[in-house]
Amino acid sequence: MLVFSASQLQTFAEAAFVRRMMAALAPSAEGEATDEADGEVLAAAIREQLQRARRYGFSEERDCAIWIACAWHLGTDFNRRISAIAQTLQRKDIGAPCKAMVMEATLRALFVSLSGHSRNLL
Repeated sequence: MLVFSASQLQTFAEAAFVRRMMAALAPSAEGEATDEADGEVLAAAIREQLQRARRYGFSEERDCAIWIACAWHLGTDFNRRISAIAQTLQRKDIGAPCKAMVMEATLRALFVSLSGHSRNLL
C-alpha cells in the first residue's frame, strides 16, 4: 500500500496550486509551446509570493490566490505601496480571509476604474 506523509501531501498540493496559478496568470496561446525557462521563472515568482502571503497568515488557497493576483497585477511590493492594502494587512483584529476580501475589492476597483465604467462591481 502506498502511503504519503503530511509533508508529501502538502508538497503535492502546493505544486498543483502553483500550476493552476501559472495557467491563470499566463495562459499560453492554443498550440503554442511555453518556454520552459519562462515557466520556471513564473513558478518561482508564484512560490515566492506564496511564502510572502503565508508570512501574513494567509493559508487558504483562495486567499493566497488573491495575494498572488495582486502581486501580478499591482506589482510585487503592492503590500507596502498601496495604502489601503498596507493598512489592512497591519490590522490584528481581522483575519486573513477578511484581509483577502479587502485586497480583492481593491483590485476590482482598480480594474473598474481603468475600464472607464462607472458601475460598481464590488
